[in-house]
Amino acid sequence: EILIALLPQHRFRRMLEDDTGFPELAIARAHSQD
Repeated sequence: EILIALLPQHRFRRMLEDDTGFPELAIARAHSQD
């Protein structure tokens, strides 16, 4: 989870779009929305 958080915003957001089934990504997504 930490590694994902370290990823760039644009790249990180892209991953979320591809893997929206991951709980960790969903949480990170909500954090990114802030």
